[in-house]
Amino acid sequence: TELGLPLDHAIALLMDGQTTLAEASALMNSEVRNQKDKIGDAVDVDKDIELDDEMDNWKGVPRCDAKGVLVTGASGFVGGHVVAELLRGAAAGGPIVCVLREHTVKGAKKKLELSLHKLGLEEAVASCAGVECLLGNLSHNRLGLSSEDTEGLRGRIGTVLHLAAKVDLAASYRAHRSANVTGTREACRLAGMLGARLLHVSTTDVLPRVARLGYEEVEVFDLNLSAEEAPDDKHGYARSKWAAERVVVTARRRGLRCSILRLGMVAGHSATGICVARDWVPRLFVGIAHAQAFPCADERHTLPHSVPVDVVAQAVVALMQADEAAVDGQGITVASCAGLIQMQELHRQLVAFGGPYAGMRLVPFPEWIQKVKDDAALSAWPIFNWAEHQPEFPVFNSRPLFAPAPIGPRVLQAVSSCPAAAEGLTRGLSGSALRAMLRHLLLTL
Repeated sequence: TELGLPLDHAIALLMDGQTTLAEASALMNSEVRNQKDKIGDAVDVDKDIELDDEMDNWKGVPRCDAKGVLVTGASGFVGGHVVAELLRGAAAGGPIVCVLREHTVKGAKKKLELSLHKLGLEEAVASCAGVECLLGNLSHNRLGLSSEDTEGLRGRIGTVLHLAAKVDLAASYRAHRSANVTGTREACRLAGMLGARLLHVSTTDVLPRVARLGYEEVEVFDLNLSAEEAPDDKHGYARSKWAAERVVVTARRRGLRCSILRLGMVAGHSATGICVARDWVPRLFVGIAHAQAFPCADERHTLPHSVPVDVVAQAVVALMQADEAAVDGQGITVASCAGLIQMQELHRQLVAFGGPYAGMRLVPFPEWIQKVKDDAALSAWPIFNWAEHQPEFPVFNSRPLFAPAPIGPRVLQAVSSCPAAAEGLTRGLSGSALRAMLRHLLLTL
């Protein structure tokens, strides 16, 4: 298909990091991948979440309230913005230590700088000299840190901020287990050895779609889900994050100071629009542009709740810097508190944006889904293949995310260093942030 400008820029973003079109098509084919992964479905999750006897020794470790923070996942989309936010505030005076998987410390620093540059965070790149990089591996003991590096952190690190995770919505629990479950256990081990507290970043995907949980029981540390309520084997990523939460709950019972922050869907930067093109919402925007058609929808149909990544980073850092008594032992949702964006409103905004959306047709959902299926890897098909046989656009945002009085905004309002975070969560994905994402995705510089 001859796409021409401005879609060639969007396609370049979609294909970034994919060496061939065949690889992108393979990413789309979740059925094949899930069949392969089912070889490992007989995994004992209960065994995965057990803590060994060494992790009983935390009780004798002196508590460390130092200002320093150790970050995992610093080279990722959210992690990079969190590092930038920490640098902006100079981590309240303490060292910023990032654990990265690389061969040399110099290579790790270069990896971090390149990641920040790709995210448009040039101010953070310029300040990167103030970040300490250590070599590690999520699936290894103490996150792969050497004994010497671990001892060097003692008395300097008061918070372990565990952001690192594998995210592949088409892959099985087994494919996520090493990074997400073992990695969380080792983050707990390291925090416990240092006398530090752990802020574990999870996802609202762990929350059951249909369950007994009401609004009063959602923002809790221990969700205490039954086997029927927990994410199942069809949702490998969510299942692995649920198992990781079980690890953190068990670690707290053994004396670890810890909190869980559950992130909702993360959108592009509110000003630059820079985003991960293969994520759900950006992929939908590109897919609609490519299809030159928009699915018919009514007031029940809404865009999944999203929050700009810079707002998420502000919120995570502010919650880390909040009074520990307000967050310790809490399960806090970090997601949009704004009203839902109806698909009809999204259609209006896209048409007003113009460009590839100017002449798009409104078509029934079955016709639209068939079109995106035919367009394959360069469309919205990878995120909608599960809805192929539905008669209408799926209904999203059906599960409760917050307590009646959401904890996050309430705690954030008390953090004088970051008043914008609570405001940003309340604003959600604003019209200006949405347009910034469209400009990033669809317009060449």
